[in-house]
Amino acid sequence: MRSFTLIETLAMIVLIALVASVGAVALAGASDTADWRESIAIVRSTDADARSLARTSGPVTLTLNAEHNTLRLRAGDELVLARRVPVTIHLVDPSSQTPMDELRYDPAGRSRDAVFVLSAGDRRETLRIAGLTGWASR
Repeated sequence: MRSFTLIETLAMIVLIALVASVGAVALAGASDTADWRESIAIVRSTDADARSLARTSGPVTLTLNAEHNTLRLRAGDELVLARRVPVTIHLVDPSSQTPMDELRYDPAGRSRDAVFVLSAGDRRETLRIAGLTGWASR
């Protein structure tokens, strides 16, 4: 009866570890891409929800807690919605490039133009939201 030698066993362990590491790297890249897509979807849907809520309930305020990467919608003093964004997010005034803490929507669902800056590590993307229409572009 023949059994595996120590060298053959070590070679198999190295081969299995190599295959596992390649798979882990591929999955990590897919996870990062999913976080970016989810973050952009959250910003877009929160803006759409704010516009819709403003049309039905009156003025709405979208606030950003950059420390916790959280978007919150308030109608008056009532917290209506809170969503956490998977990547770091900042809200910027497109004309002056100054940071903003909130975005207000009037009863017609309009706001001022805004730029959401999403970043994680060395990757950075901007999502521009048109205040009048809510159209988003990168």
